[in-house]
Amino acid sequence: VVLDVGCGPSLAPPMPNGFILGCDINHKYVTRYTKPLKNKRISEMCRKNYKYACLGVVCSAEFLPFFDSSFDQTRCSGLLHHLPAESAVRTIKEMLRCTRPFGKIVICDAVWPKRPLRRPIAWLTQRLDRGSWVRTEEQLIKLCNTAYQGRWQHRRFTSTFTGLEEMSLAIEVTV
Repeated sequence: VVLDVGCGPSLAPPMPNGFILGCDINHKYVTRYTKPLKNKRISEMCRKNYKYACLGVVCSAEFLPFFDSSFDQTRCSGLLHHLPAESAVRTIKEMLRCTRPFGKIVICDAVWPKRPLRRPIAWLTQRLDRGSWVRTEEQLIKLCNTAYQGRWQHRRFTSTFTGLEEMSLAIEVTV
């Protein structure tokens, strides 16, 4: 069972095997997220012939309406650069609360290019992005450590042809 925080209008890879619940503050995104399964029953979706089944919930990432330890994995992709630091920390803490012990948290978000002069299009794209809080690699790692002290595994990578850079951070919840 996977929770996709800030799911947006479509399921982002990797596709999990099993049940995925997306949540977003935007009602239209949640509607589009669940549209392919609109006419299916939950019992039908959970049969073994479906690789995954997804449903959506409209809610704030800072106040997730789920019980503690409800999910095997909690993830968010491209959400944190839309949130100021305090909100981002609260969101990560909520993700941790909803993840079962020995479950996994996965965060993927945009970061500023290390060398903006070599990647001016990437820098300009980030500058013009609706998310006002694009962070450096160090700032994003510090943000995650503020929310949860642990051994975050992280990897920086180029995600587009134009040179946009992202960070992937993951941790296994040990509490």
